[in-house]
Order: sequence, then structure tokens, then C-alpha cells
Amino acid sequence: MEERVAVNTKYMPKLLWAFIVIFFIFGTGIFIFGIFIKWYICFVSIVPFGLSYLIYKGYEETTSNPITYKAITSWGEITGEYLKEGKDLFANYFPFFYHFIPVNMTKKDRTYKFEKTRCKIEEDISTDGEKTQSGGAVDTSITITAEADEERFIHLIRNGGLDGVLARFESIVGEDYRQMCAEYTWEEMTFAKDLLSAKLILKIVGENIEEHIKGDQSFENIKEIIEKGKAGDSTAQEKAKEVLQKALANGIGDVVDLGVIIRRLNVDDIKPEEAIAEKASGLAVEILEKRKEDMNLETEISQARKLKRAYNELGEDVVKEIRQRKSIDSGQGKSFDIPGLSDVVKKILNK
Repeated sequence: MEERVAVNTKYMPKLLWAFIVIFFIFGTGIFIFGIFIKWYICFVSIVPFGLSYLIYKGYEETTSNPITYKAITSWGEITGEYLKEGKDLFANYFPFFYHFIPVNMTKKDRTYKFEKTRCKIEEDISTDGEKTQSGGAVDTSITITAEADEERFIHLIRNGGLDGVLARFESIVGEDYRQMCAEYTWEEMTFAKDLLSAKLILKIVGENIEEHIKGDQSFENIKEIIEKGKAGDSTAQEKAKEVLQKALANGIGDVVDLGVIIRRLNVDDIKPEEAIAEKASGLAVEILEKRKEDMNLETEISQARKLKRAYNELGEDVVKEIRQRKSIDSGQGKSFDIPGLSDVVKKILNK
């Protein structure tokens, strides 16, 4: 719906100056008339002089550090017009009610942290054939850099200014983020940074970014990569994200009527919550230990088979040799060797 502008305030500062000059001239005329006619008439000049001074006192200033623009209001309604930083004349009283709302134009960064967000749960099969339970939760941080859009002050102010808009972004980006978590396991989410970054950029700036995209990839191609992509399709998604982020550097207005320009949006990190990370680390250690045990068992079985072949060929001589020794070295993956065995037995065992 189109915003209604209360009045055209373009010439209001000139009109106020005109009143100052008119009242001053009128007061001066009364004062001179009183001097030459009747002296007490001079006191009447106080009224126009006072009105002239009252309007002049309406000078107000906004600073350049931080850069602060003035969103003009007329009779309490935002007009959509603005003045840049510096001194300007206002009249916030009857019959003018011409004033402003200060708007900070400085870029602001905001990092949103989403902790312990539940992910999709499904039964998975590890590379070792062990069934493990996927799912759990992830911790994620997302950073947005935004600034006020001077052409859409009405939307900005009605959303609480830049700070109010940045606060609203938490729910906007959080909605898509939680939806992705519901679609992917925590393992998959750790590979979804590029996909999530691109999704959020397209959601907030939409087709406004199209004219800023340069290079071989078209906007439609990027949209297709992101909409049909899955977590882990890293090469295409990473390139698409980089193209979008490069375009954002020019500053692009949002499409959700918040009145801001987006300069940067990035998913900084997605990692499993601490408890899941510890379990994953423990599982990795268990898998390595199990592999080591399996290797040792295979070595022992292999050496036992060699020993059996030696016994079949040499009979009791093998048993006697073994019984004479106090220690047996399993070899740890090397050829089977019992210190002190005869050369004939060693030769057979090492086949």
C-alpha cells in the first residue's frame, strides 16, 4: 500500500524564513511608527519581534559523527522526505508542526548466535558398519551488515530504526536456518555454510541483487543452484555464494520492507554442540581402537596358521622349541619370530 504524504514540506524552510523576515520588518515598522507618533506604541512591536525570534530559535542540528539524517515529519506524520546532517530550521508548534526524526546512517554489524538448534534425526551407517544415531544439535553464528536506506525512511522508522530492523533480522534469518536444520542431520549442516548463506541473501534482497551480479553466472542460474542444491554440494554453492556476496558489497535494499541496505551477510560458523562434538570425537577413537584390535587379531590368526603348518612338517620339534622360551613376540604385523628357534623352523614360519 502506498504511503500517504501529509504535506509537501519541500519549501517549508523557505516559508519559515519568510515569516521571520516578515515579522521582523513588521515589528521594525511598528517601532519606528511609535517613535514618531506615540512612544507607547513601540511596545506593540515586541509581538512581531517575539514571533520572529521564536521561529529563529527553531534551528536544530544533527551531527556528522555519527552521520545523522533528519526524516521530516509534518503534523506528526512521516512525509518520506529527509534532510542531511547539519543545521536546519524547524517549527514544531501550531500551525506548522514541522519537525524531524533523527536517523543514524552509520553502517552496523550484528552477529546472531543460534545455539543447540535441533537437526534431523535418522539412523545412519558408519564406514565401519557400525550403526550410529544421526541428529543432535548445532551451534551457528550469522553476521549481517546493514545501513539505513534514505529512500525508504518510512519503512525504517516504522520498524524501530536500524537497531529495530537488526533485531527483527534475528527472527527472519532464524526461520530459514531452523527449517534447514529440520531437513539435514548435524553432520550435513556442518557442510551447509555456503548453501545457508546464499539462501538468506536471496530471501532478504531477492531480485534486487540481479542487476549487481557480474561474471559468467546469471541470477537465474544461481537461484537454481541454491533452490535445488543440497548440503555438501560445495563447489557450485561456494561459487554462487561468492558471487552474491560480491554483489552485496555495492549495497542492496531489502525486499521485506524494512527500509535498509544490506552490505554483507555471511554464515560464519556451523558446528555441532559441545556434547555432540565430544561424542563424535569419542566415536572416532573407538573406531580406531577397534581397527587396531582387528588388525592384531588378523596377525595372530595368520601366525597361528603358519605355526600349524610348521607343526605338520616338523612335529614335536616345534613344540619343544616353543616351550623352552619364556616370552613369545607376536610380531605386531611382522613375520612371526620366536627367539631361539632353529633356522629350519624359522624358515617355515616365515613363509
